Amino acid sequence: MIPTLFEYDTGSEGMSELGSKAKRYGAVLQEYRVGFVLPSVERWEQVRKTITERGLLFVVMDEFETLRDPTFRQIGTEGRVPFFSAGAR
Repeated sequence: MIPTLFEYDTGSEGMSELGSKAKRYGAVLQEYRVGFVLPSVERWEQVRKTITERGLLFVVMDEFETLRDPTFRQIGTEGRVPFFSAGAR
């Protein structure tokens, strides 16, 4: 079993609250794989400019069907990876 946490973001919270959550999730990355599901590409652009936590995975809801799809993004990288890829965590 892979310990996993997801945060489903509806876009209703401000970036400061989402950033605070990202820091708290960042503190458990040694124990959990953490993914944020975002409502839109525009929200991803806000996240990318605001959140600095490395190791968290982000995906736009409309861009994936399974956790194996290479659609998850990370802060500070350009490529996309499946949720359960080597190197994450």
